[in-house]
Amino acid sequence: MSSLDEPYQHSPKAHWEEFSELENAKRAKEDVAQIITELHKTAGLGEYPFIHGVAVGSLSINTPNPAVNPGAPKSGAPVT
Repeated sequence: MSSLDEPYQHSPKAHWEEFSELENAKRAKEDVAQIITELHKTAGLGEYPFIHGVAVGSLSINTPNPAVNPGAPKSGAPVT
């Protein structure tokens, strides 16, 4: 039973139910992340186990300029 429960409307709680609070969950997440980070570094895999790579890309579509490439197809023309 939690001390915050109504004394006449309660059911007994197991230890894990008493422990299941937001602050404890945040702490557990931090602890697990620290363990994973230490194992990752010890295995020689670097310091950042939760980052696998970052990529940036772009694409631009240019319309053909006949003055630069006289053999280029005109806009809208099918490319063969």
